[in-house]
Amino acid sequence: MQVGMKWASAMLLAAAGFGLSSCKDNADADGDGKVSTAERTVEMRRDGYLAMTPGRWQTSVVFNEIDVPKLATAQKQQIIEAAGKETLHYSCLSKAEAAKPGPDFFGGPGSENCTYKRFDLAGNKADMAITCQMGTTGKTDMELVGRIDTADFTFDAKVIVHVPMIGKSKPITMTGTMTGKNMGACQGDE
Repeated sequence: MQVGMKWASAMLLAAAGFGLSSCKDNADADGDGKVSTAERTVEMRRDGYLAMTPGRWQTSVVFNEIDVPKLATAQKQQIIEAAGKETLHYSCLSKAEAAKPGPDFFGGPGSENCTYKRFDLAGNKADMAITCQMGTTGKTDMELVGRIDTADFTFDAKVIVHVPMIGKSKPITMTGTMTGKNMGACQGDE
């Protein structure tokens, strides 16, 4: 179960970068209920993606509300403690990428298993919904809403983890904050 929660945190980090998006248009141009990489790229170009500061970026996720149904108290406490700790991810943005970052700039481990359900970008505002498959363990649904500037970003995050072993009707629900900031020059370990 701890692996599943760590995976959900990693997926939340990955999700932030798939779109720095917001207002009310829909990037799902073909109407199939999924926003592809190509559709995200078009959305970022159309709505004028904000240029980022090149260098090392730190992304942090902290959950402040966690609802874990159908588990014994000890197991529930273990999950709450693991998910409530700050999770950090680092990435490096080159000078060329900073002028026009790709839609997967913040991508982290497991990002290839994610599908966008909503992706909207407008200036420095973001609004996205992502579903990430966790193989036979289950899936994670995420909603990220917030703002981004050239050297930092902040998202309100809601994560719903569907794990069949604890019941389909009662997923694990977590809400928190994702923040990112430019940390200066890349160090080569991002």
